[in-house]
Amino acid sequence: MSISKLILTSKSSIGSLTDEDGNIYTTVTIGTQTWMVENLKTTKYNDGTPILNFTTDASWISSEADNVGAYCWYNNDKNTYEVYGALYNHRAVLSGKLAPVGWKVPSYSDWVTLVSYIGGEASAGLKLKETGTVHWNSPNNATNEYGFTALGSGERSNLGVFRYNKDIGFWWTALDIAVYVYNNGDGIIFPTGYDYKHGLGVRCILDSTPSSNSNNKLHLFGNANSNANKLKITPEPPPGITDYDGNVYTEVVIGTQTWLLENLRTTHYNNGDEIKYQSFDPSGGYVWPNNDINNKNPYGALYNWYVINDARGIAPSGYHVPTLAEMNTLFTYLGGTSVAGGKLKETGTDHWNATNNASNESGFTAVGAGWYIGSYNLFRTYTLYWTATEGAAGSAYRWYVSNTGLGVTVNTYFYNYGLSVRCIKDS
Repeated sequence: MSISKLILTSKSSIGSLTDEDGNIYTTVTIGTQTWMVENLKTTKYNDGTPILNFTTDASWISSEADNVGAYCWYNNDKNTYEVYGALYNHRAVLSGKLAPVGWKVPSYSDWVTLVSYIGGEASAGLKLKETGTVHWNSPNNATNEYGFTALGSGERSNLGVFRYNKDIGFWWTALDIAVYVYNNGDGIIFPTGYDYKHGLGVRCILDSTPSSNSNNKLHLFGNANSNANKLKITPEPPPGITDYDGNVYTEVVIGTQTWLLENLRTTHYNNGDEIKYQSFDPSGGYVWPNNDINNKNPYGALYNWYVINDARGIAPSGYHVPTLAEMNTLFTYLGGTSVAGGKLKETGTDHWNATNNASNESGFTAVGAGWYIGSYNLFRTYTLYWTATEGAAGSAYRWYVSNTGLGVTVNTYFYNYGLSVRCIKDS
């Protein structure tokens, strides 16, 4: 058996670090990154300055909190909830002084690196969460196979309300992007534009990566003879196709074409510029089906055609949004438009309403994402995809199939409506 990573981690305090309050943290190395095993608990910045402790709802949402960092304990009860770490508003994160010296609040890219290493968003929550129901409500879908030991810390909302302890674990990134996992979910979610007045957990990362990128690396923390040590052999995840956000995609070959197996779900153009949410003017925009980020996997995002036609691009490297001619090649290979729909759809009713006439014999695995036309419609009953081919003025070609249909329909539609995107490999 080929072993690509050998990681020895310890839950002892030997080789650990402390914050300004003297709280002790242990560490775990996952891939090329070293993370704290606990959420941050400091009440001081790393220069010794106290962080304001806002306990009342009024203070948490006050104008003063618009401009200063603050923290609290869940339900303002340190004795009960200290194990989950403190909850910080984003102004505390933006101070640049929240993490212990030599450590930092992870960037969005740091989180993407972690999630990509352990196999992608769809299963990251499962692999990062502490097992059992001491710090999570039941059912808790968790293996904690990388020793990250995420807890259900909950949050304090931008209205000062405490909620979701033991149901959801939240963390800030260095920008206004949050990260969270559910007790009963396998995946991990990255909502953008999270209000800075939310109180979320913080999990810090070492401010430099290990010097070697060897595929055979031994990391020791603490006493190697300690019973607290855990020997973990973790193979490198298989290489994947990723977009700018780090979402991982797989491929399926159908005839002479190679397609992504999942709908596109990036929230950025390929140059890093953010795609606006729910902006359906010529500047381009996207939404999540039914306006719910939990539908990101597996339904993907719904984009207007202004995004498709933007020179900055959204497809992963080596892929592109298909032309009408490429779609016709696919339909012809599957026997024509009258039967192609059933061969392209995922079977069953996990992501389609009943009755779903589908064989998915192509492996394309289309799901019923619906569309956005100023309101959210047809979720789980239709899937509608853009092509890169322009139609008459103000329109472009699309194709769609319903849950009950066996065929596909091809026509043109207005630029500003939100449809799915499935990319094809460059020839």
